[in-house]
Amino acid sequence: MILADAPSGERTIFASSPAGGRSNGMPFTVLPGPSGAFVLSNLRAGPATSNSAGLTIPITVDFTDSSGSATTGSLRMNFNLNNCNVDGFTSVNPTGVTAGQSSGTMQINFFLPQFRAPAGVTLPLSFWLTTSQGVESNIITGAFLSQ
Repeated sequence: MILADAPSGERTIFASSPAGGRSNGMPFTVLPGPSGAFVLSNLRAGPATSNSAGLTIPITVDFTDSSGSATTGSLRMNFNLNNCNVDGFTSVNPTGVTAGQSSGTMQINFFLPQFRAPAGVTLPLSFWLTTSQGVESNIITGAFLSQ
């Protein structure tokens, strides 16, 4: 994973095998983020609730988006739950915002059909959002408690 505030520049990456082997180094370049980027911060998630239909995770996140497109229509949410046990994408409609708003706090009611989490378990969650205009946010990571 590359953090949103990672400095740009050249890197060398390696792949590891479960047996302990390591590949040759491969060059990799971290590019600077675009100006006026869609930035998520201060993730607050949960507590999540499970029922026979699936898992619901209430999410609150602060954002800045100079384009204002993050608050217009639905967003595509690419997610990774429980360190890749569940990943994919879905459409979400943020609440608590007005169309064209360029910063503030949004709420997302994230629903995973046919997924259950045992009560009292803390699970990791990471995601990023993409607007209808194709503006992508940074990846934000946190955890939530299931009830």
